Amino acid sequence: MADRADMAVDIEAEHIAAGIRRATAPIPIGAPGECDNCGEDMPRLVDGLCARCRDGRIPMRPEAMRRAASREPTLRPSLVPISVSAPPAAREAPRRPMVALLDGIANLLAEHIEHAERLAAERDAAIERAETAEATLASIKAALGQ
Repeated sequence: MADRADMAVDIEAEHIAAGIRRATAPIPIGAPGECDNCGEDMPRLVDGLCARCRDGRIPMRPEAMRRAASREPTLRPSLVPISVSAPPAAREAPRRPMVALLDGIANLLAEHIEHAERLAAERDAAIERAETAEATLASIKAALGQ
């Protein structure tokens, strides 16, 4: 069974492959205006959507999806969400690949921080034990007259 790190590596590999495909694809011409999804005034819209809405940082509203579907598509095929094989529980709630990747990275980072905090606490406890042992050794030496 794959753990979070394995799934993150798989997602990252798919994103790298998609990035290579995008590097050779022509960039669609954008136009300034108001985004159909988030309503923000943006300097560049493609198919009526700003970059944040196109890459999934802002969830698509149903009416924006209908408007985008009625237009002549100019998005490159490589911008279609990447399918990621995941455990059945993860497949029940479909998410954009970038969001899933960022969630995985955030979880790994949180685990790393927790591990570093545990190691720091263990180090501090070891230093305290060493200082106590040195003080005890000094008192024993003083009692023996050394």
